[in-house]
Amino acid sequence: MSVESIVIVCPDRNVRLWSGRTDEEAMGGGKSSILQLADAWARAGHEVTIAGASVRESEGSGLSVRELARAAGAYDVGVYVTGSAGHFRDSDIEAIRPARRLFWLNGPNRVEPPPVPPPIDWYVAPAAFVARRAVDDWGHPPARVVVIRGEAVRERGALDNGPSRDPRACVYASHPFKGLREAVHVLARLQPEFPDVRLDVYGSERLWSDGAQDPLLPLPEWARRLGDVPQAEVERAMGGYGLLLYLTEWVDGFSLSTAEALAAGVVVIATAHGANAELVRHGWNGFLVRSESGRPDLLQAESLARGYLANPSAFEEIRRNAAGSVATWDEQAEEWRRLWRAPLRGR
Repeated sequence: MSVESIVIVCPDRNVRLWSGRTDEEAMGGGKSSILQLADAWARAGHEVTIAGASVRESEGSGLSVRELARAAGAYDVGVYVTGSAGHFRDSDIEAIRPARRLFWLNGPNRVEPPPVPPPIDWYVAPAAFVARRAVDDWGHPPARVVVIRGEAVRERGALDNGPSRDPRACVYASHPFKGLREAVHVLARLQPEFPDVRLDVYGSERLWSDGAQDPLLPLPEWARRLGDVPQAEVERAMGGYGLLLYLTEWVDGFSLSTAEALAAGVVVIATAHGANAELVRHGWNGFLVRSESGRPDLLQAESLARGYLANPSAFEEIRRNAAGSVATWDEQAEEWRRLWRAPLRGR
């Protein structure tokens, strides 16, 4: 396999990036996916650079993290990615000169592509519904828009703790505003029937921005707030849980917490929109809850959770299907490599 030089250009300023952060500190899925994909390319033997507006510079194991101004030069491949906290108007971007240019549509909202020539070769969407928006609403050329899922896990199957799983232990692992209140509401209504149910809560508003403050939602005594835990630690713990409730109004372009739960064989109950509607096949590897104007049907969620809690052992096939339904980062990295090596189609 030929060694290629790859640069990931990320001008966001809300979260600081450095090599190994996913093992050291909590962070949101968007930035975590950048680091995970970069690590996977480096493991495959490529020379990878993350060029960012907010970074802690580091070198090692095939991955360099540099300030945009210090990443000037020619590369084989450039992957441009930003969210709502960044833009591509930084003049330092012009000095980064990749031969192939891919624009990573890292979320469900429109972001303007880099304004410097030549044109983008491929637009990579993390979900099919984002790809449809890219073509129908944002005007990107359909022949150049492809879907490569934005969520994966480090190692498939290794997260399932099997006999050590507590079937009555529930988990919430995301930004609190994305559905924590709804998860607590559903479990509180079930608590009289299942008094041994508990809920562990990972994450805070700092997943959104390093400087954000967490407006704490009061939790009942049967729930624990574990807060900002490194992603690697959350992955290792996930296999000890029985049920994940992700009853969000937020339309995610991709969902790492759902993917990590599925890979660990956790029964997932999630709102049927955004990435969750593509990750979860209702009744096969998890369950989807109807939504009305984006709001999840909490009565349906309660009914589904009751069915699980009343007889967890009846859901073993769901667990097995879930554990095999998520890709690894190494597999996603290879899919990207096949794309940028493919012949270009019409613009």
